[in-house]
Amino acid sequence: MERGITTAGVTLGIFIGFVVGVAFAVARRAWVDYTKTKASLPGLKTTAWAMTRTSAGRFAIAGVLVALAVLWMVIGG
Repeated sequence: MERGITTAGVTLGIFIGFVVGVAFAVARRAWVDYTKTKASLPGLKTTAWAMTRTSAGRFAIAGVLVALAVLWMVIGG
C-alpha cells in the first residue's frame, strides 16, 4: 500500500512540476519578449502580466495540491 502511495505522489509531483514549469517558461518568455520590444508593442506588457497572473495561479494551485497530498499521506497513509 505504501509503495502505491509513493508512486502516486511521485507521479503527481512530476505532473505538477511539468505544468508549473511550462507556465513559468511561458511567463518568462513573455517578459523577455516584452523587454526586447517594449517601445514597438505597447500591448505586450498586458500579455506579459496576463501570463504572469496565469503562472502565479498555477503555482498557487500546485502548492495547494502538494499541501493536500502531503496532508493526505500524513493523515491517511
